[in-house]
Parts: sequence; structure tokens; C-alpha cells
Amino acid sequence: MSHWSKPFDQLIEHNNQVLWVLAERVKHYWQHPLMLKPALFESLVVNGIGDYIARYLIEYDGVYPPPAAYCAQIDMYLGLFFPDFKAPSAQSYVVAQQPQSYQPHSQPTHSVQGVHS
Repeated sequence: MSHWSKPFDQLIEHNNQVLWVLAERVKHYWQHPLMLKPALFESLVVNGIGDYIARYLIEYDGVYPPPAAYCAQIDMYLGLFFPDFKAPSAQSYVVAQQPQSYQPHSQPTHSVQGVHS
């Protein structure tokens, strides 16, 4: 936490935005056989994204990763976890149901489509 100089509630808000994007991306996979063990998803995907954010905060002296960067990481981890995952295109990515405090800044610029091809 020594690298985060802003109010703690801003860090929580940023993390909530990341989790919201993750939930939106994974909503079509709730019934997927790999989700029968949610601890595996949490260990491999959620922790991986959290580690990425922590490393980013340290490397960039307390600056939170931009949405394009964390969306790319979410897509990468989901693509590695779900072999049939298709990252949404910028045109199809909808944030209409975000909490009122959410303000999208940009769209993902990277996807892992084709990793399992």
C-alpha cells in the first residue's frame, strides 16, 4: 500500500471496476464445466489479475493500470482458462449496466483470441 498515495476508497473503486469487467466477460461461462470448482477460477484467474494490478501499481509508482491494460489482462487470463473464450470486440463491449460511479475510459486493445487454435 505504500505505492498508493490516493484515498483508499479510490483503490476500492478501481478494483470494483476491474471485477465488474471480469464479471461481464465471464457471465456466459457460469455453467461451464470448469466453473464447477470456483476455487480453481479464483486461484488462476482472479488472483492472476490481482497480481497484475499489484505489480503495475509498484512498477508505475502508484498509478492504476488504464482500462485497456486491465481489460487485456482479463481477456488473456480468461482465454487461458476457457479454451473457447472469445474476447469482445470494442464495438460489442457494453458497459451500460455499470454502477453509476463507473466511467469507462477506453476499450481493450488486446485479446488472446487464437491462443488455443
